[in-house]
Amino acid sequence: MNDQLEAVEISIKQAQEAIAKRNELIKLMQNPSYQKIIVDGYFENQAIALVMRKSNPDMQDEANQKSIITQIDAIGSLFSYLNGVMQFGNTAERTLLAEEETRSEILAEQL
Repeated sequence: MNDQLEAVEISIKQAQEAIAKRNELIKLMQNPSYQKIIVDGYFENQAIALVMRKSNPDMQDEANQKSIITQIDAIGSLFSYLNGVMQFGNTAERTLLAEEETRSEILAEQL
């Protein structure tokens, strides 16, 4: 196998893995428990509670504020990670089509 074909095969495998990961996330997100615990409970209710706690006069000391901000950042971090999995999978889907076409062209040239 030539180097170009090997690189295309590696790219195809990586794209397939990213697509599979995205598809697993989609399946997870469709689960009612995920909706209840993660979306409603964490991304919404917990985020609201933390924002309200941040403005509470009893929570204005440096330690409490730092803790609250860390927790808010964690919510954003998880959301960003999940969004990244989706975006990477979507991009990989487009890449996969292009790489499969490239592989076909390389194989046709070898005949």
